[in-house]
Amino acid sequence: MEKETLLQKLKNKDPQALRFLYEMFYKPLFQAAFFIVNDVGLAEDVVHEVFLKLHHKIDQLQDPSKLGVWLRRMAVNKAWDMVRSRAKGTLIPEAKIGYTDEQFICKRQIQPTLA
Repeated sequence: MEKETLLQKLKNKDPQALRFLYEMFYKPLFQAAFFIVNDVGLAEDVVHEVFLKLHHKIDQLQDPSKLGVWLRRMAVNKAWDMVRSRAKGTLIPEAKIGYTDEQFICKRQIQPTLA
């Protein structure tokens, strides 16, 4: 299928065109996402998010020859968003696990030594 025809069908919300595009670009988008997130499940989530976003953003793409690059860029951006989101959600709470605020402060103070 020609890229111009595919782009026009996507803009007309043709489900066959979306299925064709998914089969054509799933593997390279998955590989790009996996390289960043290093997790199969997250990489699959990234690809699915890209195709959901594509449905709403397809009208923004003007040059059909840039379709693959555009999709890959969306996948990379989404993968980095997920990495940042997971880092914010998991790293900060782990720092204080098992300590109250008072214990955390006390353990960091230097104990005086008797000379």
